Amino acid sequence: MSLSELMLQTAALRSQMDILVSQEQPSVEELEVLAGLFHQQIVFPQPEGSNAAEYANFLQQNLDWLNTFIDKLSVAKQAVATELLKIQKGKKAKQGYSENN
Repeated sequence: MSLSELMLQTAALRSQMDILVSQEQPSVEELEVLAGLFHQQIVFPQPEGSNAAEYANFLQQNLDWLNTFIDKLSVAKQAVATELLKIQKGKKAKQGYSENN
């Protein structure tokens, strides 16, 4: 596989993962599969005949994207945690009200 093919495949995977995470209720299973495929692409040995500087640039671009993607996931995780806390507080308040009446 050439470096240009590898770049196209990883770009497509990144795009699919970005689209999936931007959905209202993303499929965790699908994201897991895509992340596994992305991982396989990134750990792929440097293609023969490719320039080391180009390959290093490819890896750096993917690292930058991965850091941004992880930040997006962290924000989504925090939003879910906040909503769960609101639900738990609501349940406790309702339970306390029921017990006192």
